[in-house]
Amino acid sequence: MELLPTTNLSLEDRLSLLKSYLKDFPLSPWSQNYFFSFLSDSSRSSLGFCIKENDVLIGFILGRLLSKDSSVFCLSALWIDSDLRGKGLGGELVKNLIFAISSRKKIKKIILHFRDANDLKDFYSRLGFSGHTLCGIYSNGDLKHYMELNV
Repeated sequence: MELLPTTNLSLEDRLSLLKSYLKDFPLSPWSQNYFFSFLSDSSRSSLGFCIKENDVLIGFILGRLLSKDSSVFCLSALWIDSDLRGKGLGGELVKNLIFAISSRKKIKKIILHFRDANDLKDFYSRLGFSGHTLCGIYSNGDLKHYMELNV
């Protein structure tokens, strides 16, 4: 298994990741333009990693600084191939992201949101996130959950 920064992905790999993400998360659709611009958003310090096994992308994590507060990093997407979930890969991606962010002195907090349908409170709690609250409703009626981690 190989951990790679998302900035080094080929066009083919970027398209593959987007296709996989959209297949597994149809309630959170990202356009190709949005996804590609997110990967290269240097103005908001976009950061991400992916996992490749036998030349196949099996997971990724993405985030960037909030536009209104550059001391807060928002974890925006985490995807693991549905056949490989529950094996610790998502946790490893989150830990790598936390480690990379902790070296950036200006960033004080990582925040994230997730849908009711994803039921990720325990997963993120095990990784040190806390402050769980409900903070809104998605357009399909799913409740929007919020958690944070001080770094």
